[in-house]
Amino acid sequence: MKSSTIAIIDSGISPAVEFYKNVKQEFCVIESNETIEIIEIQAIDSFGHGTAVASIIYQQNPDVSFIVFKICNDVFEVTSQKLIDTLKFIEANVKVDIINISAGLTYYRRLLRIEKHL
Repeated sequence: MKSSTIAIIDSGISPAVEFYKNVKQEFCVIESNETIEIIEIQAIDSFGHGTAVASIIYQQNPDVSFIVFKICNDVFEVTSQKLIDTLKFIEANVKVDIINISAGLTYYRRLLRIEKHL
């Protein structure tokens, strides 16, 4: 199977897994006072979901590379604005073949409206 670079937008990734060597970059998406900042820093997964998603992908293609975006806050909430800003950041700054989003959203209609402006 062809080697691909996949952006994982989720709860981060555990550095203890075998395939951590395939992680090229890690970012945390931080929201504070209605400001969203995306910083390159270790995106440690304290929930396990992002690690599980990456593990499933890795099992299917061990040549894959990951760029991880930890989008969840400490209580595992994700806002549509954080997702939108992350997607814009990826489009402008990161070359990936696939974007994997495995996060629940409660503002789906707002995301559809804003998506027209991407």
